[in-house]
Amino acid sequence: MICISELNFSPIALDDRKRILDVLSRGSRATNEYSFATAFMWRYAYDLSTCIYADRLIVRSDEKDPTYVFPSGGGDMKTVVDALLEHERVEGRMLTFNMILPEDAEQLKALYPDVFEFEDNRDGYDYLYDTQSLITLSGRKLSSKRNHINRFEEIHPEWVMEPITPENLDEVRAMNRAWCIEAGCADNESLALEHRAVEQALHHMQALKQDGALIRSSGQIMAFALGEPLNDSTYVVHVEKAIANVQGAYQLINREFAAKYAKDYALINREDDAGDPGLRRAKMSYRPSGFVEKLIARQVQEV
Repeated sequence: MICISELNFSPIALDDRKRILDVLSRGSRATNEYSFATAFMWRYAYDLSTCIYADRLIVRSDEKDPTYVFPSGGGDMKTVVDALLEHERVEGRMLTFNMILPEDAEQLKALYPDVFEFEDNRDGYDYLYDTQSLITLSGRKLSSKRNHINRFEEIHPEWVMEPITPENLDEVRAMNRAWCIEAGCADNESLALEHRAVEQALHHMQALKQDGALIRSSGQIMAFALGEPLNDSTYVVHVEKAIANVQGAYQLINREFAAKYAKDYALINREDDAGDPGLRRAKMSYRPSGFVEKLIARQVQEV
């Protein structure tokens, strides 16, 4: 994974975690793409591989044509981008960053005038929320969320939240499989890939050092969530699942997970919506305080 004189990419492995986090700690990018857990759990869906070059992490996707997440770390940016440009030139391709932050795009424009064209990547925007807003759900705009939770508590007054542990992990995975069947994973490739990613996160939860919790009522798991600190001010929620026809289950796990694990962080990052209209409506309904905007950068001429 550590590339000395050339770019040699290798599949992401759990053994890479410490080294990757060490490199990322010298960068300042707080998006879900720069979480080791995100890359690891989605590595099969997007055919991800990594390389550390000049003290920057490069994540590559070979799902279709090769694309890259913009390199992050402590090393010189131009050194790494120059290496990527040469690597793609030798392979007979133009370089594409499928996720680049606006401030990185400005640097790219200054260093390589007219070499890249940029396109807004709205489907990849991370949603940011004020943590206290998700915990209290105060105000008229979030009253429907409180109403859903009240309804859940009326029907399930004995509900409890439990941490996900090795003792109940099999139950959580069974609930995730049932969710997938009900949602129609067999006929929906995107849902099937998401299911595999969630299974990876659950199976390797301890090694990935994820926080996990579930909502249980009358012995049945109604919902669960996984997340972790992204930096000193932001907590990221990677996974949130609930039984679809149980009113208030999603709203309850959202609130309780935030209150338990994210209360000491100013912001909660609930990742992107991948362009899914239903997911976008759901995330917008919680009134995000902001977004992490992202762009796509495509090389359009030789350097």
